[in-house]
This record gives sequence, structure tokens and C-alpha cells, in this order.
Amino acid sequence: MPKTIVIVTTGQPSTNPRMVKEYTALKEEGYNVKVFYSYWQAWAVEADKQLFQSGSIDRKDFMLVGGSPLENKAEYLLSKLRHKISRLLLNKFGFQLFSALARTTSHLIKAAKEIKADLYIAHNLGALPVAVIAAKKNSAIAGFDAEDFHRGEYKDQNSKEAMLAKQTEDKYLLLCDYITAASPLIADAYKKLYPQQNVFTIHNVFSKKFLQQFNESLATQPLTLFWFSQTIGANRGLETVVKAMESLQTQCRIDLYLMGNVATGYDEHLFQLITNKNSIHFLSLVSPDEVFAESAKYDIGLSLEVPYYQNRDLCLTNKLFTYLLAGNCIILSDTTAQKGFLKTYPGAGFLYKSDDEQQLADILLNLYNNRSELNDAKKRSLKLGEEVLNWEAESKAFKLLICEQLN
Repeated sequence: MPKTIVIVTTGQPSTNPRMVKEYTALKEEGYNVKVFYSYWQAWAVEADKQLFQSGSIDRKDFMLVGGSPLENKAEYLLSKLRHKISRLLLNKFGFQLFSALARTTSHLIKAAKEIKADLYIAHNLGALPVAVIAAKKNSAIAGFDAEDFHRGEYKDQNSKEAMLAKQTEDKYLLLCDYITAASPLIADAYKKLYPQQNVFTIHNVFSKKFLQQFNESLATQPLTLFWFSQTIGANRGLETVVKAMESLQTQCRIDLYLMGNVATGYDEHLFQLITNKNSIHFLSLVSPDEVFAESAKYDIGLSLEVPYYQNRDLCLTNKLFTYLLAGNCIILSDTTAQKGFLKTYPGAGFLYKSDDEQQLADILLNLYNNRSELNDAKKRSLKLGEEVLNWEAESKAFKLLICEQLN
């Protein structure tokens, strides 16, 4: 009889592709896998539908908990109110309630405890207590996937929110049987905090089924830059890119394509930084599976992490690994994690200081004038994605880890 694994997340499938990859890998190994998830973003509702309809994941394995604006609306509104009150109590009096962690943490605890499983895996900090509590109730084991260094997601480390994150990690990570981390530096950070814990790096890479064809850049064409996120807004490094483009207006033609939901007024803010407003293009979000084909249309993928807080300095994001399979030349800001990435994989991209628009402009001008160098970089990305940094390779380590935990 196959063993049962419950995955818990405070987000939706489309907002958590890493969770979906784990689900798929575990199903391939023959495990009985159930996923408890929560409504988070309006745009992901349609993306989730497409994901279910594609057959990539089995709808009957996924259970929405805590309602949504379209399903169990009363429960959703009540949970929102409870979460808001809990956050107010946290900030005013320091009360640390489960509902202050995430809107659905309490709902997820109740749901997960009712299913007897051999392993409970938490994604996102709000799901961490869920996996540990459900595992204890059902005499099972618990795992946690750290896509981010959660206590390092706050600029003010003395804030009530930061203290809640720290105390949640200190209490529940020590009770996990293993921890996986999305970058080597996130893994190292948790190992230093909890030296007695088993922490493993599982890179946030994607399946080779998304590998794109080489798209040659021609000298007669503008240089095209691409960046994507759920939200296009401030403090993401985009201002530096636009200022670099402005400094090159008389020397070359560069077009910037931004995909995501634009924060109120942010498009006008960017337009004020550049003379040729037609060189900035805003694109609507596509489903996670379609991002690779969209990215492949452009020359350069921008990985613009700005280390305003510790997590940004330690993480390796979805963008970076998406650009590899899309065949983009990659330009990376000089966070500690991204410098480490280029040290491990030399020649995989071009590094610039995150606030140095002149250094970035020099890189862009060189690639504009030297299309052979640009095309060579695009080919290196495809080769690295095809041969090394893909989910087919990385999932082997994850599957082995789970097998060892369950046997």
C-alpha cells in the first residue's frame, strides 16, 4: 500500500510552482499525495484552472482550505477579519496567534490533522506549524521547504512581524525531521541557526519540457530586456535599468518588457526616468507554464535582486532558472547568492552592482554591439538548463531524500 504524503501551503498552486514540482515528483514515485492550499491572489484563480485542465496536476488531490471570494465566501471573509485582528493584536500587544502568521493557518491545522499521513510537508512559514502539529497528532514525520529565509524577509529585524517569524522558526523547525532550501545560502543560514537539523539544498529549477529553441539576436534589431513578477513596483531594481537605458539613448535602441501587475502609478514613475517612453512595454501575466515561451522572445533576462533585507541577498529566484530554459542571456545584480551562482557556473551571466547604472549601461552597450557574444551567452543558458540545472536532475535528490525519510 503506497504511503500518504500531505503537502500544505498558504498559497495557490499557480503561485507556488515549487510546491507543484514536489507534488508531481512524489506522484511519479507512486505516493498517495494530497495538497491543502489557500486562496491568495485573484490572478491565480484562472491560472489554477488552466493548470488543472492541462492534466499536469490531478484536481481531486487538491483541496482549497479557508474559502475564497468565489468559493465558501463567508468563511473567506471571516478568516480575513480574524487575520486582520490578529495582526493588529500582534503589532499593538505582541500577541502571537496562528492567524497572525497567515490567513488560513488555523484552518489548515484543522484540515491536515484529519488526514492520517506518513509525511506532512509545509511550504511557506504560515504552513510550518500545520505540518508539525498534524505530524505529531498522527505519529508521522514533518518536513519544511524553505523557499525563502523567512526571518530575513523583514528590513526591521526588531519589528513584531520579524519576531513572530523568528519565534515560529525556533519553535517548529526544531521539530521537523528535515528541511529543504531553495538556495545554498538559505540552507547555510538555517544550518547555522539549527546545527542539529538536516538541511538540504533543492534548487528552484524547472522541467526540461519547458526548454526553448535558440532564438538568435540580430544586429539589425533592438536589444530586448525581459523581467517578470506578480507585481511590477518600486525597490525591485527596475529604476536602475531604466536609467541605464536612458544614458544609452543616443547610442543604441533598447526595449524593456515587464510582465506583471503594475503597482498604482509605477508605470508613470518609470516613464519619468526616460525620454523614449515607447521603449518600456508592460505585459499581462501569463500562466506559469507559458512564461518560458514568453521569455524566449527576448534577448536578456534580468535578475535584479536588491538586498534591502537579508533574504534578497541569499535567495536564487524563479526568474534566474526560468531564463536558463528560455535561452536568455542573463544579467544579474551582485547579491551574495547570485555572485555564488556565477562562481559555481562561470560564464552563465553578467554581473553588475545593483545600484550602479553606469556599470549596467556598459554591459548593455557591449552586448548590443557584440551580438556574437550575446548569442554565445544565450546558448550557454540553454546548455546549462538542458544538462545541469533542470528539475529532472534536481528531483532525483528530492526523491531520494523523501525515500530515506519514509524508510
